[in-house]
Amino acid sequence: MKKFLIIISLVIFSFANEVATKDDIKELRKDIKENNRLLLEVIRSSQESTNKRFEDMQKYMDKRFGDMQKYMNKRFEFMQNLMMGLLASIFGAIGYMFWDRRKTIEEAEEKYSKKLDTKLIEKADKKTLEKIITIIEELAKKDNIVKEILEKHNLKVMRS
Repeated sequence: MKKFLIIISLVIFSFANEVATKDDIKELRKDIKENNRLLLEVIRSSQESTNKRFEDMQKYMDKRFGDMQKYMNKRFEFMQNLMMGLLASIFGAIGYMFWDRRKTIEEAEEKYSKKLDTKLIEKADKKTLEKIITIIEELAKKDNIVKEILEKHNLKVMRS
């Protein structure tokens, strides 16, 4: 405790020796203002350098995003062209199937109708032909449409 009192008394006496005058106070204020001004300059320069770094980063990010957008546009354009090509080939295949189906059916009808005609002529005998004529004549007597068709082709009903 003795040491503590001695230290306090020394501190008090050391401050008592230094009494500040008005000039000292003015000088202290000037120094404080100068220090504040220097501190503000350091803060402003630090702020400016930070702003510059952020602007540079923003420019870099804008460039990167622009490049990515160009790349994505190219990819989407390629995919669109690919899909259009696939659709065109699908529609072409469907069109070919319909055309081929119709042509095949026409060829088959022509082929089998000729075969049927030749078979009927080969296998037809007089009795069969007379039966067919009799059936048509009976139909013509009962149905006016059949009669008109026969007359149109200059085939009149033989047995009236």
